[in-house]
Amino acid sequence: MKLKPTIGGALLLLAISAGASAAYKVKIVFKEKPKNDTIYLSYSKGDKRILDSAVVSKGQVVFSPAVDAPLAAYLYVKGDRGGLPFFLENTTVTVETKDGTFTNAITKGGKLQAEYQQWNTTWSGITADAGKIYRALDSATQQGKVKATPEFDKWKDDAFEQLNVRTSAAVAAAVKANPSSPVTAFAIQSRYVDYPNIENATKYFDQLSAAGKSTVYGKSIKKFLDVQKTTGIGATPAFSMPDANGKTVSLADFKGQYVLVDFWASWCGPCRAENPTVKKAYSLYSDKGFTVLGASLDTKKDLWEKAIEADGLTWAHISDLEGWKSPVVKEFGINGIPFNFLVDKQGKVIAKNLRGEELLKALEKLVK
Repeated sequence: MKLKPTIGGALLLLAISAGASAAYKVKIVFKEKPKNDTIYLSYSKGDKRILDSAVVSKGQVVFSPAVDAPLAAYLYVKGDRGGLPFFLENTTVTVETKDGTFTNAITKGGKLQAEYQQWNTTWSGITADAGKIYRALDSATQQGKVKATPEFDKWKDDAFEQLNVRTSAAVAAAVKANPSSPVTAFAIQSRYVDYPNIENATKYFDQLSAAGKSTVYGKSIKKFLDVQKTTGIGATPAFSMPDANGKTVSLADFKGQYVLVDFWASWCGPCRAENPTVKKAYSLYSDKGFTVLGASLDTKKDLWEKAIEADGLTWAHISDLEGWKSPVVKEFGINGIPFNFLVDKQGKVIAKNLRGEELLKALEKLVK
């Protein structure tokens, strides 16, 4: 999936940044010299990904990030693949490394860091077991060269479902134990917003206290859920954009048909790779009450039109040529493309983000 570009900066912050709370600090002690003296601190503020940097001096690094609320963060040595996830909070977090890396580092902070370590230990166990399933899948399919047996597919599906159950149980336990904590809200965000699951996001958000809902991550979950109301199952989205000739085209113009609203762009590799499947769906069902409305996030008209012609996309196409700045991106909460939703003949969303065979199977059931 092509993700929306984020904005970041590399800042040397060895003193307190303007507007930051003096208490938000991170102190790292290296018992051995790291292979690179530049250390990075990464975290998100709103839609921006921030990357702060500092240089090791006398075996130590101190960050005073410009934050005023608890946030999940990540430390790593320049050039290293591994790093250290932790939680910034209104105190000094100390990290003691055993060598020149963050492997097996000891992290000490306040109450939130303790909660985060408990959550991260549980989640790390789940991801480790997921890795075993993926390795078994690679072995069973010879790295995708052959098709897995039905028996293996059933085992794989059952195994992943068990991991889903464990994940839900872990989030439920966090909510029950600490409903006011930003760490709990972060757990919901990371599992059911970053990897959208509207049902579980709603379920666990509703169980947060008022304080939990007012945290950075609580507000983010609320924003996600509000946006989902515009394109979630059962919603009736409405929007308009001009076509290549400047004529305004609305989704409502297609009422009476099943419509796949497909957000894509000429520069999006995964979108272009998905186009043959959408073409196949269109050729099979366009004479049976199904159509496609292509909504592009391009900014250059010539590239948009060339991609339509090159890929042989013969359905209706619209774009305001504003790319990620298009109002519909914010309205529909689009943070990556390809992104699509399928509406019924009354304009109500009945499916989202159908890919490959899933799209064809859904249409086979719907369009007779």
